[in-house]
Amino acid sequence: MESSKSKTIIITTIICIFIAIVVVGILTRCSGPSKNDGNSSSSAVKDQVPKMMATYGKMKTGNIYGYTNNLQENVERNTIVIIKPDRTTTFKVNENGDTIRSIRYEVKSTDDDRLVDHGKIEEMRGAGKSASFDFKANAIMEAGIEYRLKFVVTTDKHDAINYYARAIIAKNEFVDKQVAFAKRFSDRTFEETERSDLMNYLETDPTVQSNDNLGKVTINSSYTMLLWSTLAAEKITKTNVAIKECTMKDTGPATTYTLTYQVKAKNAEKVTEKYNVWETITVFSYAGKQYVTGYDREVNQIWEANKNNLGASFIDLGIQNYDKIEHVESDNKKFIAFAINGDVYAQNVENRKFYQIYKMGAKSSEELEMTKTKVVDTDNKGNVDYMIYGYSPAENHIGRNGISIMSYNIKSNTSKEQVFIPVKSTAELLDNQLKTLCHVGDRTLYIMLDDTIYYANLKTQEWGKVVEHLEAGSYAVSDDGQYLAFNKYAGRDNSNSITILNLNTGEKRSLDAENGDKICVLGFSGQSMIYGLAKDKDIKKNKFFSMYALKIVDYGLREQKSYSKKKVFIKNIDIKDGIINIKRWKNGKNIDDDQLLDNTEEAMAVCTFSYYTDDIKMREEVLSFTNKLPTGINTKILPFGEVKFSDASEIEANLEKRKGDVFYVYGYGKLQSVEADRKEAISKAKRVHGLVLDKYGKKIWTKEEHYKD
Repeated sequence: MESSKSKTIIITTIICIFIAIVVVGILTRCSGPSKNDGNSSSSAVKDQVPKMMATYGKMKTGNIYGYTNNLQENVERNTIVIIKPDRTTTFKVNENGDTIRSIRYEVKSTDDDRLVDHGKIEEMRGAGKSASFDFKANAIMEAGIEYRLKFVVTTDKHDAINYYARAIIAKNEFVDKQVAFAKRFSDRTFEETERSDLMNYLETDPTVQSNDNLGKVTINSSYTMLLWSTLAAEKITKTNVAIKECTMKDTGPATTYTLTYQVKAKNAEKVTEKYNVWETITVFSYAGKQYVTGYDREVNQIWEANKNNLGASFIDLGIQNYDKIEHVESDNKKFIAFAINGDVYAQNVENRKFYQIYKMGAKSSEELEMTKTKVVDTDNKGNVDYMIYGYSPAENHIGRNGISIMSYNIKSNTSKEQVFIPVKSTAELLDNQLKTLCHVGDRTLYIMLDDTIYYANLKTQEWGKVVEHLEAGSYAVSDDGQYLAFNKYAGRDNSNSITILNLNTGEKRSLDAENGDKICVLGFSGQSMIYGLAKDKDIKKNKFFSMYALKIVDYGLREQKSYSKKKVFIKNIDIKDGIINIKRWKNGKNIDDDQLLDNTEEAMAVCTFSYYTDDIKMREEVLSFTNKLPTGINTKILPFGEVKFSDASEIEANLEKRKGDVFYVYGYGKLQSVEADRKEAISKAKRVHGLVLDKYGKKIWTKEEHYKD
């Protein structure tokens, strides 16, 4: 494979521990759950409940999906419906095999969740794929103000299907012109070959956005990157438009539109490859002209397992919009597993057999946002535990939002659902939370949702809490997910003990502070835990957790290293590649950082995340093997396995509400991050031309209202 391509491997230092590859599936029109054996075999399935579409005039402006369970609606921001100045709008409906019997609606304030209006849709036109109904905004709804809009649909098969959106009444007509501008802007990126006025819309800054990755192009990228650089991309599907945000400023409306479509292009070997594109443009209308105040284009190659992509030195994953593509490894270093484009894979690095475990088959970037997958673990035999979360693709969980824990058996080439956990958080919210902790040990799943850590026994389906309402900075998880440590009382400044839990065995240990000291876990370096000690009087005087000593211990709580300096306090630490960077304080001010090296030996990874440069595709992401695979053996690609979901897998999960502040950062048409610190949230929102919500769903900051900041 390597000899046929002129590629230069650029080794990075990123070692993948978990899998966080974004994946979304198409859901299937279905008459209901299987009534035979309680199982359903499925890969990608189609729409399962009626789908609603917002419109503006004759133009579709976003899909609104139905859920048969409740969502965390105060922070749900998938689609905003712009209601015409005459206060009317029309919704189109594809019944997907159901017969709609009634539609109720409610309108709430986004400021205080106050009920503004509610009622029933009196008339629906048509049926099947061409049904529609009109909605008229109540006089109490103010133009230019954002509201929450929820429809509850009753059909012959479902008592209640929930549809979540937001709504805003336009003060004047602007949508048609803005959409035409956004679509033409997108089309011109394929057509222009020379310099044009498109350059005027960019704010090129290579320190903010690199110009080597076609997977991510923003308003800060170069003009060449905006025009797809050396990739001769050709659009092969129609462009679907969705309205994501709208701010009615005194000077004019600023609206964020997401355009989704597919493109194709030939690689260096003249092989045609396809890509899903998520392109977001914020258009501001002023004095009859249109301006671009935000731009982002995300491209993900639709990856296929073939001999061209599977080599002895690395797995070529192509152009992707991911900071890193993570994987898991078996303890015996014989198997790796990863997911990409919603498809889950594993490889035996000794005999080079490549296992295709699960195929989601996402056909658009929108689907990649609604449902996601994550590989959790692979054992020494090659069996793989993975999860499918968000909008369920299973016929057994029609319209449900939740987490399916799947176990793949390598001998039978079959995945079976172990448990299904209904949750209110959408896939993008779950994706953000599961990065902290998602581990299977001794057939028990451990996950962190909001500020609470839960366990689910995959054998007995028992569900419970490990620890609840953890404050930021009061807990840590080892890089391999095996060890969890948290402060007593779940706080940062008031703990006199640390609990360490081995998630593979369930064994607990406790580390107590002495002489009235306070103790706080700071993190892990490999499997070594790092903690700090402080005196209560220093915490009160300095108004932060003022540590006089830092210690590193193994799981047996044997001290490996320590750090302390006379009259110097430790504020915090950063850990990277075994180097502990120590933030220090002396005489009322910050002083230079110091460093401590943790040279505890760690097992060498089978592969690491890397990338290479290509003359046509530029940066391509790879999983690079530490040791080259056997060259005398050809890679054998096995067929996709069977997947079985189960009616009997659902467990009743009582989820705690988060305590303390939390801030949701949205930008480029989707959730970007969840932060505990308000300033950090605003800082990130600035970088993505976005906004910040508090835990109640109220906007506390928007880029459009601080554009000159």
